[in-house]
Amino acid sequence: MATPKRTGDNSTTEAFLNDLATVCRKHQMSLSHEDEHGAFQVEGYDTQLTEWLLSAHDMRKSTTANRKAAQERQQRLQEEERQRILEQRRLVQESYEKYYLNHTLTLLD
Repeated sequence: MATPKRTGDNSTTEAFLNDLATVCRKHQMSLSHEDEHGAFQVEGYDTQLTEWLLSAHDMRKSTTANRKAAQERQQRLQEEERQRILEQRRLVQESYEKYYLNHTLTLLD
């Protein structure tokens, strides 16, 4: 499995992030973050987490485009989390309904 690579406009940023991705793979660990507050979490190696790390925005150039991209990413992540929670709720409800139906049918027998 190859280490994901980032390519872009700023060679210094790209080299920095690609070195981080190489270190993650070497040690079979990844950095993740539950939200934008608090510390990073160290986890087992995961290519998706490395790809997340490589999607970092270079905020050293605080441009409107960078801020907008970061805001859009945050909104997308929030929507994905909302959809995940809704799906979990749906599965719990579905499980409950199946249990209730089976229990009711057993009582009727």
